[in-house]
Amino acid sequence: MSITKEKVVAIIVIYDPKRVLDMSSFYKEEKDIHMVLVDNTPDHGLQYPLSEKVHYFPLCENKGIAYAQNLGIKWAQENGFEYIFFFDQDSWITNDFIDKMLSEHERITGMGYKLSVLGPLLINKNTGENYKIGNKPLVSDHVKVSVVISSGSLIRIETLQDIGFMDEILFI
Repeated sequence: MSITKEKVVAIIVIYDPKRVLDMSSFYKEEKDIHMVLVDNTPDHGLQYPLSEKVHYFPLCENKGIAYAQNLGIKWAQENGFEYIFFFDQDSWITNDFIDKMLSEHERITGMGYKLSVLGPLLINKNTGENYKIGNKPLVSDHVKVSVVISSGSLIRIETLQDIGFMDEILFI
């Protein structure tokens, strides 16, 4: 079964987005997927127009990343989406990132693996080196890990329904 972009939403948690103007390039590159912006900035709202595929939720206070992600997850679930990408306002992705992650998800699950979450290869932008988790160097092939950074991760809503949503007690 092929993942269609109509079933995919990106949830982006933002805080003081006027500091990060490059977010608009993400919208231009990925106009074929829906995006949910959850704004944790106190007493703030975005001042520039967004497209019909960008859904904006100003919280007007910092309720934490988990709360913001859960709000986006609930919206995505209520609106029939099946897959979620998580990002932060300072996430940076290549132009083909979304397509590659969707393709890899299909490839891995097509081999019969039960995949909880697919995380990206993380590269230190200052050194160009891959980050490590514990003693395991992250390589370009797949590595089974017990922890994945949320930014850039891809997960099925069905998985979140099985294991539960984000723990809002863990305020970040």
